[in-house]
Amino acid sequence: MASRVVAYVLMTATQVFGRAFAQAYRQAAANAARGGGQQAQKMHKAAKKAAENINTRTTSRRSGMSLEEAHRVLNVKEESTAQQIVDSFNHLFKTNEKAKGGSFYLQSKVYRAKQTFEDLAPKRITLEQK
Repeated sequence: MASRVVAYVLMTATQVFGRAFAQAYRQAAANAARGGGQQAQKMHKAAKKAAENINTRTTSRRSGMSLEEAHRVLNVKEESTAQQIVDSFNHLFKTNEKAKGGSFYLQSKVYRAKQTFEDLAPKRITLEQK
């Protein structure tokens, strides 16, 4: 008896979901026929372009790091001078050398922070590794 009830519930649920899916598909096809698909594509392209513009202003494409993260990695403030940033980079890069028992991962993060400063603040700082 219990198996009959379970089977009946499953059959009813399948029918309900099947009808809902078919109705949603018909509605989507009707929207596409009226040009809704083209409108959705235009909106998608506009949103993607806006996201790219925002992302490129705050994140370096080469390093994939934001300027705020670069400040944290190099342990410098936003108002730090170029010389302070260079000194911090050189110190952290040399400290994390593999030969001295440092971390290659941390050294990579420090290098990416340098690249971020070069990409996003080129007029403010020109970094050269000593």
